[in-house]
Amino acid sequence: MTLQEVLDYFEKNYPNAVVIKLPEDNPLELLCEIDPTENHPNYSTALSAISASKPHYHAVGTEEYEVLHGTILISVDGQIRTMYEREKITIPPGKVHSATSTDGYALVKVTSQPGWTEEDHILA
Repeated sequence: MTLQEVLDYFEKNYPNAVVIKLPEDNPLELLCEIDPTENHPNYSTALSAISASKPHYHAVGTEEYEVLHGTILISVDGQIRTMYEREKITIPPGKVHSATSTDGYALVKVTSQPGWTEEDHILA
């Protein structure tokens, strides 16, 4: 997917959702909060369009990634794995992780428990 295809997809399917661009001026990752933490602190769900995410970890949150479109190379504590559509991985707290799409932007469903917060998104 291209950046414009991602933006069009989010606007069409989730017109009222908050979309976070990382970084804002030239996004390599876009987060579309489809079921945000503010609705219930115990969990959240977002769609992440990933070209390349920065290495980060969560002190509290456990994340589950499910690839919906495309292929990613995911690194968890230095271990690199290729993930294809419909594959899932659970990332426990404290594990440094990042992902890179093999072509354009990959679309990944990210479920967090407890719900994702900016304070618990710690760059490595």
